Amino acid sequence: MTNPSPRHIALDTETTGFGAKANKIIEIGALEFDPETGMPTGKTFHTRLNPNMEIHPRATAVHGMKLKDLQHEPLFSHVAEDFLNFIQGSHLVIHNAPFDVSFLDSELSRVNAKPLAHSIASITDTLKMVKTHLSLESYNLDSVADHFGVDRSSRQKHGALIDCEILAMVYPHVQRAANPNKETRKEVDLKALTSQSSQEQIELAKIAKSVICQMSSVKDGIKELIPFDLGENIDSMGLDTAASRQILLAGITSMIEKEQKRYTERVRSLTNQKSMTSDVCTVAFSERNGVNWEAIVKEKLPDLDTKPYEKKTLIMKIIPSANVIVAEATQSEVSPLKPNRP
Repeated sequence: MTNPSPRHIALDTETTGFGAKANKIIEIGALEFDPETGMPTGKTFHTRLNPNMEIHPRATAVHGMKLKDLQHEPLFSHVAEDFLNFIQGSHLVIHNAPFDVSFLDSELSRVNAKPLAHSIASITDTLKMVKTHLSLESYNLDSVADHFGVDRSSRQKHGALIDCEILAMVYPHVQRAANPNKETRKEVDLKALTSQSSQEQIELAKIAKSVICQMSSVKDGIKELIPFDLGENIDSMGLDTAASRQILLAGITSMIEKEQKRYTERVRSLTNQKSMTSDVCTVAFSERNGVNWEAIVKEKLPDLDTKPYEKKTLIMKIIPSANVIVAEATQSEVSPLKPNRP
């Protein structure tokens, strides 16, 4: 019986400066992903930290953070245990691993914890790999992503978690650059499919990936609109409280539905009066898309009705070599994505 492969986790940190002995970590991002496709599993660890020291202006120019932005964030000692539990036994993927590892080891030593190596299975340094196997003008993550055609349009400044997302998508390309003769199972299965796919299908599937990747963070955005805990026990709630919250939720729902209608019309005008909303959602919930988005969404958005999008009208697979999803789809009439309402 073979041992299961360790979880792959992309990891990145942001710091107060550029030397571990004299500086501290102010942000940690860690994202579990499928090493064959670069797609996230939905499991992440992310926190900002209060370093209790000034941040070097050159570092601020990179990540945009100042000490005043972090005064109410936890200390590293408060999150160290949760962080180590998240990465326990994993294979870490880091771009310029010596930098991040030196900072993490320094932080761990301050809380009397063992070095990072005691908690993980192994590390891949993608910076070292691309320098070995590619000839580029620059080897920073942006340049490597651009070389492989990985979309990084959502990144305005360096941030630990967004950098992890980009690194996860870069990783399969780096692996293939290092092992050019190794052909993955998914690539072999999809050779015939690639020649049959239309540009519209490819674009549709790329939209699907983008939309559903954002769904795990939707609940955090909702919290900013709703000033009370979602899913709390309301069995003993009085009429005044329940009624006021019902009115607030109705207002938010109405606002969102109006915005949804505006954007739906815009999508229709861009696609010759054919709405892609239902197709995009159906793509995401296809059984063969390689990622269990349904489980991710149920965890992050438990009130979302996913049943309309589970119709088996679309087959989708991932082609790592092209960094796109190719879909064979039929049109299905389902309502736009929105939460259930009583």
